[in-house]
Amino acid sequence: MSQIQQLQDIMKGLRLVETAKHLPHLIREAEQKDLSFTQFLLDVTSYEQTRREEKQLNNRLKWATFPFSKTLEEFNLKEQKSLSNKQLNRLKDLTWITSVA
Repeated sequence: MSQIQQLQDIMKGLRLVETAKHLPHLIREAEQKDLSFTQFLLDVTSYEQTRREEKQLNNRLKWATFPFSKTLEEFNLKEQKSLSNKQLNRLKDLTWITSVA
């Protein structure tokens, strides 16, 4: 068993499944860029965190059983006359949270 396979098995045991799958790519990238150990570990853990957040978001959207998905970027201001472009931008930036408090 190769060292990469051993690492992948250990990662799977630690429930780092997404990173275990992507590990050969991360190692190649680190070798090509001649990354430090610290930077490599940062990249590995960041990758796992990002994948977990994406999975959590997708699961929450699936569990919500919305009839369809629409983002603020897709919102058509022409259909909603009572909302200005400035108000929509404040919604996107979440500046309305600080102005209420």
